[in-house]
Amino acid sequence: MALKDLFILLAIAIIGLHCEDDKEWWRTATFYQIYPRSFMDTTGNGIGDIQGMIRRLDHLKDAGFDTFWLSPIFKSPQVDTGYDVSDYYQIEPDYGTMEDFDNLVKKAKELGIRLMLDFIPNHTSDLHDWFQRSKNNETEYRDFYVWHDGHPNPIPGEQPLLPNNWLSVFGGPAWTWVETRQQYYLHQFYPQQPDLNYRHDKVREEMSAMLKFYIDKGVSGYRLDAINHLYEDDQFRDEPHSDHLEEGQEPKYYDDLQHIHTKDLNDTFLFVYNWRDMIDKYRAEKNITTDILVMTEAYASTYDTMRYYRSPTDRNVRGAHMPFNFQLIFNFWSDAKSEHVRNGIFEWLKNMPEGESANWVAGSHDHSRVGSRVAPEKIHMVNTVVLTLPGASITYYGEEIGMHDNNDVPNWDGRNKNRTPMQWNGGNGAGFTSRRYNDTWLPIHPNYHTINLQSQREKQVSTYKYFQSLTKLRKGRVIREGSFDFQIINEYVFGYTREFKDEEGYLIIINTSGMEQHVSLSNFTTLGNDTLRVLTAAPNSRFKVGEFVGKNDVTLGLYDAVVFHYTASASSIVLSIKLLLSSIFVFLFN
Repeated sequence: MALKDLFILLAIAIIGLHCEDDKEWWRTATFYQIYPRSFMDTTGNGIGDIQGMIRRLDHLKDAGFDTFWLSPIFKSPQVDTGYDVSDYYQIEPDYGTMEDFDNLVKKAKELGIRLMLDFIPNHTSDLHDWFQRSKNNETEYRDFYVWHDGHPNPIPGEQPLLPNNWLSVFGGPAWTWVETRQQYYLHQFYPQQPDLNYRHDKVREEMSAMLKFYIDKGVSGYRLDAINHLYEDDQFRDEPHSDHLEEGQEPKYYDDLQHIHTKDLNDTFLFVYNWRDMIDKYRAEKNITTDILVMTEAYASTYDTMRYYRSPTDRNVRGAHMPFNFQLIFNFWSDAKSEHVRNGIFEWLKNMPEGESANWVAGSHDHSRVGSRVAPEKIHMVNTVVLTLPGASITYYGEEIGMHDNNDVPNWDGRNKNRTPMQWNGGNGAGFTSRRYNDTWLPIHPNYHTINLQSQREKQVSTYKYFQSLTKLRKGRVIREGSFDFQIINEYVFGYTREFKDEEGYLIIINTSGMEQHVSLSNFTTLGNDTLRVLTAAPNSRFKVGEFVGKNDVTLGLYDAVVFHYTASASSIVLSIKLLLSSIFVFLFN
């Protein structure tokens, strides 16, 4: 009996029976970002809505996404398209009702898809009831926001001078005078977005209560927007000028100052750690068995970004499960070469605390689309990298079909060109709305006749079909758990392996150039055979799925992206042992 038990344990260890830890689902999740206003309109007003999301959820399942997060859906005057919230407990009427939201959560759960919310903790709308009461100096809300008297004005009868030299992200002073209260209020973004005062206990309590409210409704996590602006210097000191300003030149734009007093303060990190602890405890209290994801968004140095994972002085003090990773956005541009992409990848991986998980993103509502920022012919390269690196992937809606920026849209702050409606088909309104394509909240891109989901689903080879093939690979053990080995093959070609336990692996090869490249892949030492099998390849690739290619002489087409399958060099021995142990296992139980 003891011998049999030994063989059973040995067989399990070597055969590698695997049980995925669903609690930490986020580590390898395939995320999809939905911009609600632009996803699907069911009312005919040219604005996307929640019923439209419900109607189109099957697309997320078909595309291979297991989680989606919504840009803000809370009630808002829409000065900053929802990032100016006037009521966190109500849904924006353009999008629907709370009942619609509940039905969205229910439908997503039925499909096995998790839902996350974009949460804006730094500020509210100036129309929020809290601000209206604070502006009127009501006792309970007097200190809900950051107020300052300003400095005495030498000109009699004029309003006080600004409290300091702080600037708004969008330009101009970060302070606005309120006559009724006779004070300035702080707004690090638009004047209609006053900053909350997180040094006030009641503010922290109210914002925490809102997170719990939506956890009770079934959301699986939050993306905490602009989190690094949460706390400011309570002495309101001037910020030093940036080095690029000449002597005597006054700061005018946000980058003209070094923001040492308005962002990335230690108090902000401590608050994130406390919020993570609060959410974890609430999850346990509610007997929720899977993690409630905390994702932070902050434009910060690598060092400060990594501090969101956990305290640098106490590894047991946890913060975000994943800080938003901008490295591929900043390093994968139109003329990027192998070295640039490698630098972007390893800037994250080499600085990430041990035991944490990466995430990879190439586009968002704040950045130009991949097809426009990089190049239309390079969309497949970028999607390949995002979907095959170790960790989670994040895809902005429309990138799965290769949508482009629409440079003809009203561009109030430089970002609307990449927020245009989803292109579902080539019919009237692109399948987004019953209206004409140019009569929506933002005009639909005129290329919707040729770039749309329906036409790509009907083709044998398309951007969407290739995207699907990559998300299918993500569900397997090689991408989810495999090791990672990156190599620069030449100036324009790079590759990396994802290998599962010395058994099998994928070799991903990318050609960033507009020229054919003849390369040898022999430097990847774990390739078990001289030939590789093509698992999937970009629509423009010269390789065909299923064909075999010799590893010593590979010719890549221009802007090629291909995923090869290989048997690891050690796997033949392991396979023999597995077969032997399997036979013994069967013998012992028969």
